[in-house]
Amino acid sequence: MIHYTPPSVDNLVNSLPDELGLSRQFVAWSVEHGRKKVPLKADGSPWGDYNDPKNWRTLSEAIDLLDRGKAFGIGLKLVSQQDAASLADFNLIADIVAVDGDAKQAPLVTPYQVPENICNYTRRLQSYCELSMSLKGLRGLVFGTLPTEKQNITRSFGDGTELSPRRLGHAFGSAFRGFNSDYRASTRRP
Repeated sequence: MIHYTPPSVDNLVNSLPDELGLSRQFVAWSVEHGRKKVPLKADGSPWGDYNDPKNWRTLSEAIDLLDRGKAFGIGLKLVSQQDAASLADFNLIADIVAVDGDAKQAPLVTPYQVPENICNYTRRLQSYCELSMSLKGLRGLVFGTLPTEKQNITRSFGDGTELSPRRLGHAFGSAFRGFNSDYRASTRRP
């Protein structure tokens, strides 16, 4: 297992691919009823819909909510080419795949202790990564597409860990307590 500590928001922001900083596809969220992530509405109140473009923000707007204590975390809305074309003013970046490796079902894993097999998968992405909401996994972003219409593909391992690539829709992101990779965000649009 590898032990991670929370980096600063600045480190995480500096690790995001440059193109994303100009897009309006971030969703600020809070935590309600325990650990359930709840998207914020455009006015900052809870129970927004992450599919509603009115609730999408630029990265700087989302960070402002985080800094003022109005949000607990920031997610990235994964969009289709159709969304990007129809909302041209949003500067949306399509063709992003989120890869979620988590050990939340692994009984021996504790927060900030990420199993080596999950770390190995995310290292191979050579991209932005952060801790998952469970604090027992890593989430990474890569530019590209998945050759399937399935939204959720999960590979479960016998030790309680799993790996799930996601291509559309789901607001990706955890609290800004993340994993500051040694290789920064080397992923750039091909």
